Amino acid sequence: MKPPNNRNGRLYYGWYIAVAAFVALILSMGTRSAFGPFLLPMSEAIAVSRTMLSLVVAVSMLVFAVSLPIAGRLVDAGGGRPVLIGGTVLLAAALYRTGRAVTFEELLFWYGLVAAIGFAATGHVTFQAIL
Repeated sequence: MKPPNNRNGRLYYGWYIAVAAFVALILSMGTRSAFGPFLLPMSEAIAVSRTMLSLVVAVSMLVFAVSLPIAGRLVDAGGGRPVLIGGTVLLAAALYRTGRAVTFEELLFWYGLVAAIGFAATGHVTFQAIL
């Protein structure tokens, strides 16, 4: 039995969107989950304890959880494209500033607050609506 095709024999365009969403989610959520290996080097570079850096991660998780329903409302109101583009720009800026952070407060603001909002806007809620 042959797999179903379009009438013109080309691959359905929706599959390209699904693959792009998969790659974007891997990048976004993979980056969010990759904080652990950097914990010790960051604690040495910023001269704060691992407990304080764990607080940053906890704040980030809390802000992420609160931001997900807000991202969903924004997607419902204006569509997925503006939320995804805005979240990507916000996330890129936040991750750049996180890499440049030299104090605990900077890290808390850029990763704990701003990046968490960007992760929510580029997360599964947005892509579920797009797909």
